[in-house]
Amino acid sequence: MPLKFQINQYITLKLEYNKTAIYINNERFINCKYLLLNIPIDRIRNVENQYLNNTLF
Repeated sequence: MPLKFQINQYITLKLEYNKTAIYINNERFINCKYLLLNIPIDRIRNVENQYLNNTLF
């Protein structure tokens, strides 16, 4: 049974064959392996809500 970590209601990480797989809405995401953001800590909550709402829908 693979190890699983739920990030939020949309994103899940699973360890499969010793590699991390990214799932979005229970569908494997294979386009990229990471997302790098440089956001000041005091703006994370505001940016996170705006970015995720605009990106995932």
